Amino acid sequence: VSTQSTGARFFFAMASLSYDEVKRATLEALARATPLPLEDAKQSLQTELLSKLEFCKEEPDPKMVSEQRAAADHSLSTFLEQMCDTADAKGQTVQEAGINNFLDLSLYMSEQGLTDKISPFSMIESLFESQTISGCERAWDYIESRSSTLLSASYIKRGKLTVLRMCNEVLRRLSKTTNTVFAGRLLIFLAGAFPLSERSAVNVKSSYNTANVTGFEEEPSDAFGEQPESGVELEEKVVCGDANFYKIFWSLQQYFAEPTKLFSPQDWITFQTQSKAVLEAFEAHWISAVAADASIGSEQDDFYFPKFLTSSNLMNLQLNDAYFCRHILVQFLILVQCLLHHKSRLPPVQNLTEQQKKILKGFEARVFSLLDKIAGAKGKKFRESVSAMLQRELHWILWKREGCNAFERKSEEGAEGENAQEGSRKRRIFEVKDVWGSNKKGRLGQAALSRLWAEEGGELAGLADEKQKYAPSLEDLIKPVLEELDPENGIEARYRSTNSKLYTWRAMRQVSKHALGKIGKGECNLDMIAKELEPMMNQMDTD
Repeated sequence: VSTQSTGARFFFAMASLSYDEVKRATLEALARATPLPLEDAKQSLQTELLSKLEFCKEEPDPKMVSEQRAAADHSLSTFLEQMCDTADAKGQTVQEAGINNFLDLSLYMSEQGLTDKISPFSMIESLFESQTISGCERAWDYIESRSSTLLSASYIKRGKLTVLRMCNEVLRRLSKTTNTVFAGRLLIFLAGAFPLSERSAVNVKSSYNTANVTGFEEEPSDAFGEQPESGVELEEKVVCGDANFYKIFWSLQQYFAEPTKLFSPQDWITFQTQSKAVLEAFEAHWISAVAADASIGSEQDDFYFPKFLTSSNLMNLQLNDAYFCRHILVQFLILVQCLLHHKSRLPPVQNLTEQQKKILKGFEARVFSLLDKIAGAKGKKFRESVSAMLQRELHWILWKREGCNAFERKSEEGAEGENAQEGSRKRRIFEVKDVWGSNKKGRLGQAALSRLWAEEGGELAGLADEKQKYAPSLEDLIKPVLEELDPENGIEARYRSTNSKLYTWRAMRQVSKHALGKIGKGECNLDMIAKELEPMMNQMDTD
């Protein structure tokens, strides 16, 4: 009876839990472990759940392991939902309900191999979907505290797409004015999760934000041409009373937002006309004594333009604002660089003509001249800064065009260590018998070579024997030719040895060793050479 009861206990201990049993056991184990201190919770989970599952056995059944992992993942999701519902019902935060311990246990389960490495990221993503912005910010404290684990190679390799999707979704929910700090924390985490050369963050296709539309008045107000009240004297004002100029000025924004429109011939003509008008208006005012005394604010001032103000009543004031004009001029430079280095990858092919490039470079020179003039010495400094920025942007464009190659380079110490290690390696010497495995043509790959090797007993010394010197002599190669040339033998021309290029090549090699003078320049007539060598062959027979 004792033996039977022991066998029964052993059977039940070793029996694999089904899908539903694992789900139930996981939920019960998590419910008991989550309220405990972390180390005690891990020990409880190990004892009550992990040690009983298939993956802990010495010879686990792969199918059963996969089934139990799916059950554990489902239970984690279910328990997370239950915790969020319980916290909401009690008016608590999920942190007060013990969500941090739960997430730590999901990390522990993935470390032990019960769940996939992506499972903790899925739990965090589900948590963020159920929380308000303030709740997400509190949950983000946990992520930052575990960043060293979550950003380790084994985890981020499996969960980087989930991380990217989760962070982008949260960023879309954040306000650009009230949640800037939290958005910065998210971006810093992404910067640690992905390398500099990550293609998903660099706009590889160079798509434009066509939704950025600048609206302006179709019919400017009657007060457009009136001089606005101001303490500045009249002669220092740019008086643009023409409503047409107002429309031309703001119409340029559509090309700044989407430069590829200029590959259309009609749009190019319109842009060229409008650009000339705007630059001439700028030059009429800023290349003057007014420009040197223009005020642009201190370098420490914070300027924030969420969108241009396009009221027609502000037009004259804006054209007298150095800071505003700089914005417009920099937009010109960005557009010019974009078009000059544009390269179509997909049809329709879009390229500028040489004449168009010349016109754009002319615009570029005029813009740089204007930047130099505005605010005197400060203008030159600003021009240099913009030029450096555009040069970096050009490097960025070329880098994307070349396939976003990785920026990271190995340190010099690491490279030297690798070189030293390679130099210290000794070349491994193989035994001939170990080089070739089983082969249908023999152990050495060729039937003849394998047979020769077997005849010599597998020793290299046998190959150095005198009998192995089987290269034919000059006499062996020339005598057959002479016999075939003898009419008494009656050998037809088509059956002669000299018809074989290989035979002729071998014979000529021997002739070159013993009678090089018999070979004429560019001549390889073996029959003629054999006749000339016939006295030598007869002498050799006599000797």
